Amino acid sequence: MIKKSLLNELIKTQDLYNLEQHLVYYYLINKNLNYPDSPILKKYFENFDEDIKLYIDSSILSIDSIKELESCLELIIPVTDRKFNGAFFTPDFIIDFIIKEISPIQSDKNLDPSCGSGAFLVGLTDYYKRTLNKSVKKTIKENIYGSDILDYNIRRAKLILTIYALQNNEILDESDFNLYQKDSLNSNWELQFDNIVGNPPYVKFQDLTDDTRINLAKHWTTIEGGTLNLYFAFFELGFKLLKPEGTLYY
Repeated sequence: MIKKSLLNELIKTQDLYNLEQHLVYYYLINKNLNYPDSPILKKYFENFDEDIKLYIDSSILSIDSIKELESCLELIIPVTDRKFNGAFFTPDFIIDFIIKEISPIQSDKNLDPSCGSGAFLVGLTDYYKRTLNKSVKKTIKENIYGSDILDYNIRRAKLILTIYALQNNEILDESDFNLYQKDSLNSNWELQFDNIVGNPPYVKFQDLTDDTRINLAKHWTTIEGGTLNLYFAFFELGFKLLKPEGTLYY
């Protein structure tokens, strides 16, 4: 079980990028994964300087699965980002339930438009591996799409998927990813998708800036008045990006 109290204390006292690196490093060492085999992980740790105390603290968290690692990374977020971007942790059983409900097929393009550290993306990749016996690399290239407004979330999503691939004796390259750091609500999307899943940002009207409220009202009919919430626009975006027979499941 993830010891959230210790992790919350580390978030308060440690540089967040350094903490992120130590959690990833501990996991790789604990799983006996030769991370220099991956060009992405090798580059990520180029200037890494191990802190023994922080490594020990990371080990106390007893992170034993890729989903637990993703959950930890999802929590390493500044308080301001959590409030204003509506970031919330999604339990694994909900992710697994949603993916089973949509039951994607071999050729489906699946999008999480607010992917965070990649909880739904790794869940989808694991589904393709276990259920459809498709390689991780092909799945990432052909079936997995994600975007997030925060650059560190996209970095972490790539790390999680890279490590998942490494655990399955596969090596990912940067060119394999369809992951984008951008504001999904203010982007020109060229693709439509078979499935759209995720846990969209939940931000109350009172917590949105005046500029954001005005911009949302101009572009999204679901946010023209009343007691609005940012997730309204993500539902509207989802329907906009779906293929005619597509499925949206938040």
